[in-house]
Amino acid sequence: MPEDKSGYKPTPEIATFRDQLVTSRASRSGSSIRPRGSRARRRNAHGEMKKAEVIALLKKTLQSGQETLGSLTDAQLRSR
Repeated sequence: MPEDKSGYKPTPEIATFRDQLVTSRASRSGSSIRPRGSRARRRNAHGEMKKAEVIALLKKTLQSGQETLGSLTDAQLRSR
């Protein structure tokens, strides 16, 4: 998606393309891969994020998920 179109909304009720990417990031960093007892991170405002910032955020989230999953034992993974 070009930078100048990342604020695109098909209808007023639907989130922008940028918002959908950031929301997908938030769902990926949710409780499904967060170690028990850790707190969810506070969401940042993303309405003015540039395309490169959104991509960097998504990459960081995927890396964090890989690290979290890699740190879990087989027993911990089975208990989820």
